[in-house]
Amino acid sequence: GEFLDMAGLVWLFICRSYEPYAKNKSRNKAAAAARLPNFGASIGRVLNGLEPYSVQRLNYLRTISVPEGVHVPTLANGRTVLEEAKERAPNGSMSSMLEEHFFHSCVLSFLEARDALSYSTMCRRAWTRGARLLRRISSNGNTNKMETMDTRGSCKLNDDCCRSETSSEELERAGKLSQPWQKLELPYVPSCTHTVFISCDVAYCSWDGEESHCEGGGLLVLSEDTTTNAQVPDLVVASIPARASVDGEEEPSHNTDESQQQRPPPPTTRVRLSFNHLPGHSYTLWYYGSDRHTVTISNLTIRQLVYSCDYNGHNPLHVLLCEDDNPRNLREQLDALIAAGFGSNLPIHYALKVGVLERTVRCLIEANPTALLDIDSERRTPLHAAFDSTRMPYLGIVQALLTSPGVNATHLKDSRGKLPIHIAAEHGAGEALLRVLVDAYADGCYRRTDDGDLPLHLLVRSGSATQVTVELLIRPMIHNPTICAYPGSLGVNLPLHIAAEYRCKYNIFEGLLSSYSEAAHTRRQLMQQPDTKSEGRQKKYAQYALEMFEEGRGADNRSLDMKSTLGAKSNDPSINKGSTEMALEEADFNLRSDLIFVHNPNVPKSSRPYLTTYYRDENERIRRLAAVIKREAVLCSKKLSRGEDVELTEMANLAWCWMCSNDRYSEVISDIVLAIPVKAVRFLALTENPKSEPIQNTPIKDCSTPRCALIIKSRLSFLGRYILDHGSAPLHKSESCVILRAKDIGAMDSYLSIQTLLSDSDPDIDDYSHGCGSVYAITGNTIEVDRFAHFARKIGLNQSEAIFEIEKLLLDSNATEDKLNLKESGVKKSVFSEFCKLHAIDDKGCRTVVIKFMKRKQSFELENQCRDILCESGKSSHVVPILNQFSFEGDGKGNSNDFTRDLFGEEPPSINLSELKCGIVMPCANGDLRDIFYREGISSSNLLENARQVGETLQALHEQGISHMNLQLKNVLRFGKQMVLSDFGSALFLKSIKGLNAIGGTSTKIFPSILPPEMIEKVELSNRDRFDQLMRYWKYVHADATYLRTLAPHERELLSQYVESHKSKSPTPEKKTDGQSWKNNISSLLETIRFEDLPHVLAKCTSLEDFCFVWERMRENYNLWETVLRPRVDEQKQCVYMLKAFENRKGSPPRDHSTLPYKLIAPSEKVGVWIFGIFIYELCSGGNPFHTGYQGDLRGVDSYSRLYEWDRSAAEKSVREHVQDPLAQDLLCQILVPAEERLPNISSVLEHPFFSPKSVEAERFLEKYEEMQLLRENDTVAVRKVTKAVSRMLDDSMEKYCKQAFATDQIAFPCCLMVLPYTLDFDESINRPVAAADPRLISCAVRLGKCLLEINKATARLSFWLMMSAKMRGQSGNEFKSQMQEWLKRARYESCSSIAKVMVAGLGCGMNYAMICEEVLAFDGNISKAKSYMRDPIRAARRDIKENSDALSDLYQSLSYLYLVDEAIMIPSCASRTSRRAAYPMQLEPNPKLMVNVLLPFMNIVVMKALARNKFEGLASLLGLPPSLGIPECWMSSEPGLLHSIDNSASIEEFVFLQKVLRKNDLNDAFKDDASVLSQSYHSIGSANDNASFFSISALGLVNMDLSPGDPVIASVPMAQLELLFRERDPDREFGKLRRVTSVSQSKSLGIWTNIETIRQLKNMAEVAELEDQLRELKLNLDQTQTAAAQYASLLSRRKAMKKNMPDNAISPLEESFFSFRNSFDTPSEGSKDHSQSEGDAYSRSPIINEHLPQGEREISPKHHQVENQKMEISTHKMPYTPDPKTEAAEAEAKKKMRKSKRRFRPWFTAC
Repeated sequence: GEFLDMAGLVWLFICRSYEPYAKNKSRNKAAAAARLPNFGASIGRVLNGLEPYSVQRLNYLRTISVPEGVHVPTLANGRTVLEEAKERAPNGSMSSMLEEHFFHSCVLSFLEARDALSYSTMCRRAWTRGARLLRRISSNGNTNKMETMDTRGSCKLNDDCCRSETSSEELERAGKLSQPWQKLELPYVPSCTHTVFISCDVAYCSWDGEESHCEGGGLLVLSEDTTTNAQVPDLVVASIPARASVDGEEEPSHNTDESQQQRPPPPTTRVRLSFNHLPGHSYTLWYYGSDRHTVTISNLTIRQLVYSCDYNGHNPLHVLLCEDDNPRNLREQLDALIAAGFGSNLPIHYALKVGVLERTVRCLIEANPTALLDIDSERRTPLHAAFDSTRMPYLGIVQALLTSPGVNATHLKDSRGKLPIHIAAEHGAGEALLRVLVDAYADGCYRRTDDGDLPLHLLVRSGSATQVTVELLIRPMIHNPTICAYPGSLGVNLPLHIAAEYRCKYNIFEGLLSSYSEAAHTRRQLMQQPDTKSEGRQKKYAQYALEMFEEGRGADNRSLDMKSTLGAKSNDPSINKGSTEMALEEADFNLRSDLIFVHNPNVPKSSRPYLTTYYRDENERIRRLAAVIKREAVLCSKKLSRGEDVELTEMANLAWCWMCSNDRYSEVISDIVLAIPVKAVRFLALTENPKSEPIQNTPIKDCSTPRCALIIKSRLSFLGRYILDHGSAPLHKSESCVILRAKDIGAMDSYLSIQTLLSDSDPDIDDYSHGCGSVYAITGNTIEVDRFAHFARKIGLNQSEAIFEIEKLLLDSNATEDKLNLKESGVKKSVFSEFCKLHAIDDKGCRTVVIKFMKRKQSFELENQCRDILCESGKSSHVVPILNQFSFEGDGKGNSNDFTRDLFGEEPPSINLSELKCGIVMPCANGDLRDIFYREGISSSNLLENARQVGETLQALHEQGISHMNLQLKNVLRFGKQMVLSDFGSALFLKSIKGLNAIGGTSTKIFPSILPPEMIEKVELSNRDRFDQLMRYWKYVHADATYLRTLAPHERELLSQYVESHKSKSPTPEKKTDGQSWKNNISSLLETIRFEDLPHVLAKCTSLEDFCFVWERMRENYNLWETVLRPRVDEQKQCVYMLKAFENRKGSPPRDHSTLPYKLIAPSEKVGVWIFGIFIYELCSGGNPFHTGYQGDLRGVDSYSRLYEWDRSAAEKSVREHVQDPLAQDLLCQILVPAEERLPNISSVLEHPFFSPKSVEAERFLEKYEEMQLLRENDTVAVRKVTKAVSRMLDDSMEKYCKQAFATDQIAFPCCLMVLPYTLDFDESINRPVAAADPRLISCAVRLGKCLLEINKATARLSFWLMMSAKMRGQSGNEFKSQMQEWLKRARYESCSSIAKVMVAGLGCGMNYAMICEEVLAFDGNISKAKSYMRDPIRAARRDIKENSDALSDLYQSLSYLYLVDEAIMIPSCASRTSRRAAYPMQLEPNPKLMVNVLLPFMNIVVMKALARNKFEGLASLLGLPPSLGIPECWMSSEPGLLHSIDNSASIEEFVFLQKVLRKNDLNDAFKDDASVLSQSYHSIGSANDNASFFSISALGLVNMDLSPGDPVIASVPMAQLELLFRERDPDREFGKLRRVTSVSQSKSLGIWTNIETIRQLKNMAEVAELEDQLRELKLNLDQTQTAAAQYASLLSRRKAMKKNMPDNAISPLEESFFSFRNSFDTPSEGSKDHSQSEGDAYSRSPIINEHLPQGEREISPKHHQVENQKMEISTHKMPYTPDPKTEAAEAEAKKKMRKSKRRFRPWFTAC
């Protein structure tokens, strides 16, 4: 059946709420009340008396709701219901119940309430009183063995045994037999009173099988009193008789085994006995029964119930421990007693107290190891108790107590705060016991008691301390500074004091002093303690540790004397010591004494009223310390060279630091440093002083006294006076040079003596007169001049220069103007301090210098030679001086690494200087110009001053024939306010008689970034032979570079580091390593490749030295090839660029320089000018004009290409983009140009106004620059798209010819002008100005034109006869002369025209010269003037021009009028009749000089342009002749001079040059004074055209003719005069409403001046061109999109509207070709900058409008395309200019603004 649901729920609730019995219940009543009740008793009552089947149903519970059943969960004690029922059964063993810690709950669960209360009370009382039931044991140790006893025979108990029984009992036992079985040995504590329980199984059976009347057999216990030696035992207890069993079937057979096997075993009865054991009694077991039965006893067990204590209060365990003779089963007894709970009363404490044996203690520990940590009421563990007794424990007992876990007792303190080691030391434990404790817990040596005592203090007070025990307790704490400072509870008695008193070993003192060195400075002070006998022998006054230790020196000697006096035995080792042993002991004693001494050298040796001596005064002690310092310094330096980490011992370190901090021991310091090597001295100098102030651990070289420091530094100084600054990075580092900072201490002693004198208010006369013989200036804060001169010489300065500098400083500081006598006044302190500050001398007398280590001997020699040359010439003020120099090559010093080690010491040097064996010493600068420029910045004034100083230095160098060749910002150094030049290692001599003198030698450093364009060579790839020549010349360098290029960059870096590390290592006399080891190292270093995989040049090296040599050569060649020599290939241009270099390194293979594919460039002043220009460019812009690297190399082929193709236009563009200063721009445009255009020398560079910005010349130039800016910004319109005809017109502009004629390159005003002696009126019918219809004016105009034509004709004759003369004087001159005679003969009877053509062809000139030739042949010599021109063409032409110029000047006797000519149509610009208030024409007063020498040259050029445009008609239009007049007849005779045409402008260029040559004499006479004024103002103008010739002048061969253009300054005077004229007459820069037009597509920035309407037409043309371009593009895409079609229609209608608005006859037939769209638009030339751009990127799609121009003059930038089949005309002749009134108002307003702006001309007088 199933349980009811309620019953099942209650059962589950009870089982889940059951909690096991807890010994420590919660004391919180609220928590106990909240917890559910414990239903353990209910579970017991339910399970009591149930059948197993019922218990099973309670374990697996089935209810009505859950018929399938559920398992009851496990109870809280971990048992199931079945296991709990089994344990709670009534037949459960009491032992199992007792073993449970909650057995009371188990018992009480099935008892009635009253019985449970009685049972609980009884059990608790028995347990409280100490009743314990010991564990069960068998009688023979085996409970399963059965004993069978045969009782046949008569054996009775004697009467004594039964005397205690009654008569009835005796009768009852009459028929029974008894006999002894075995002695009863009680296993546990037989010496105490307790109850014994015996139980056994008894089987009693009959022999005959019949039932016997005997009641049965059993067991008896008899006792005997061992104290009284009683003979009769007493019966103690007898067991209940066991009944006999009868076998009724057959008799037992005792003879056959079968019968015995078939007989069943007899039934057994469990028999239990108990009796009270009395101490002193022995017990015996007897058995009894009848003589016809057999008694079998088996499973004999014995248990003892012992009590807690006896009458003495001892429990059984105490009684057992008090026994003298420990039984054999002691361990078993202890285990049983402890298991029964008797061990809780500290048995080990008791055992130690009563003094048990070691075996007993170990048994106790084995029985209960946790008892080792039990503590008594005083919190003492057994280990504490062992030492806290009247006698000292044995070593074995202590070792037993220290077994695990007893070793933890060493960490525990008792109630007095003492560890076991404290107690042991306090009781004077010996060495063995203390050693065991220290080994177990060494930290206990520095644990203190509550009184503050260490074990060491307690041991000393015990009076049992020895040197060994003291060392034993000190050794664990010597490295703890806190513990070493514990003074103890009785005064101050530090561990160091105790160690000194007992004279411990050296390592003890060393550890104590290193941990707490202040102990040496602390006196011992003890508080007197009368009850303490141990400290009675100690001194009561304070003592230092050194004093206490030194007392032992005399005590030992006295003890030896006493022993010998008292007649000690001869075998006493202290007496029989030999002299050697005594010496060793004395040395050891001295060593320990010196160790204590160095920590406090100021300990007084004895204290007397008037005399106190110190241990530091002992010379023997100082000698010993010096010997230790020297010995250890040498040893440490050797170990350091082997790579070991070493340092001085503490004693040597402190002794060395102490001596260096006191000048009284300077002699000792000197002896030490002189007796040891330099590397050992360096090691001592770097030794850190632990007591330095204010910063600890400062190197001794930085914290010693001045005198000692000077001794050390003088021993370590380089070259006897320089100390390298190892902490700072190198100032410069390269493969061939390293610059390091250093300190010059050569004048330190002199500086210190001067400072001593200056700081003394009352100087001694002997101090001044000693050594100098002068007694001047014996006043405070002053020194004599001789002493100062001596100091100046010692710091490396020139004596006279130093005195001059002092005098200057003295004058600056003196307010009076009286001249001072330096010998009388002396050098004041303030002046001396200022002098030292200027020369970087610090307050210690050290001067900061730099040492430049160089690899190349050639660079070293150049540095010295250049300075020597400058010094001899007296021009070395702007060059860094050399203070000292050195060269160690070939000095036989041995290993190359010795040099590096002497500088850096034994530590691995940061820089390897083994190959830099020569160098110079220079003063240290405040910084270089590069750092100053980028970090501090440079003002414009400082920039000019710096550039000027550098330029003057270069000028001085060039005057002495030296070219610096390495002028960079980093090589210009600042000393105070002065800039000086350094680094002459790459200098070249301009003239050299030794070897090849050229730029680009590999023996010096080459910097391509500062070299001029002539140093670059271009070779076409098609010319393979030239390229092969280069590669053959540099094949060995190229091979090394190719090999190294196969390695990755990081692999090259690793190999370089490996080689550097090998070279920096010093050779050691160690065993030679295997030849493959270095190869394996390289293989492991590279990781990815093996040594064999390296280039074969490296792989074939057999030694590491060879490998290093080859690697350095390959690396040098690789760097040289990559930065300098490697040809840069331009694949686009199919060419190669290379630097013109050659091989001249020492040791390199000889090379034939003639095989190079280029010509070497010799050093020249022009190269120096270029380098100086790059320097100025960097100063002004902050960068190089080319893409350069950090090492001064050019980056990329583009940089080489740009430098090779560098010209004036590239220079102007780069300079204007990056340089802002106008003066600098002008200067750089004359320097950074090709060699033929470059300024010749530095002197001409320094004359430029850039270096004098406040001069008049600079002011004039700035005005000119400002005007050019206004010209570009306000008066110039840039058109991106023009036709070829317009482009040709721009190339033939007036600006071009004026720049050539007047030696200028900047023109800020229109030069196309015409001066007429009459006025012109604008004729609207013909749309051009004409002269009035006055015969007088017409006649004047005709004569003016005739004069101009004759001047042109004279120039044409000059050109012809110059070519004729050149032909005659040429190589085939005689042949030409004979041919000329033949032509003259033929001319007599043949046509002159045909002969003229033949002659012109023979001359090689153009056919345009045919008319001149025909004139010579047709007319006589008077008309053609052939003889005069043949005799001297220049003189004849000058005479003709002079005649016509004079005739022309006669026409200008009254007012004349200057008209500006529109260059587009070559017609004078004339305002209409409605605009008479215009500034033009400009009225001029009669001035023949101005007319002939200034204006006429411009008019001649304009005339040539007009003649080239339209011959005589062009000249007539230019002069304003009416068209109806036609061409005057008188002009026809000048037709031979019409050589010009618009297709060829060479004739105009030639005539311009010839006229310039012809008028140079006239200008010299006319403007000599003006030229002197303008010589500096326009010095830079026209430098590019000074020697220009537009036809081959050199080909003429006219040696006797002066064809030079003359002085460019004088040639530029007409332009300057014309500029003054415009400044005065047109200050608002109206220029007759003309504007300048340029084309951005032109390579040269040339322009023409034309009217605004023409400019508008040009813009419209450009816009139409853009529209055509867009239409063409949209036409292509019209079929693809409808949007394109609509846009196409819109643009088409717009173009139609614009064409409709333009006039049909807008241009005359003469001008139609210039503006016709049939001519293709101009494209950039191949040499222009835009040629490199692609066609699609040349122009922008959207129009670009110049915002600075008016709306009608803005720039439109169409896309670059040709416009075809489109003709447009611009209205010029027939369209009058009638401006709109609104436009005139806007222009008037603009004029007002212009007058207030910078657009006005600056008056000329402001520049003067």
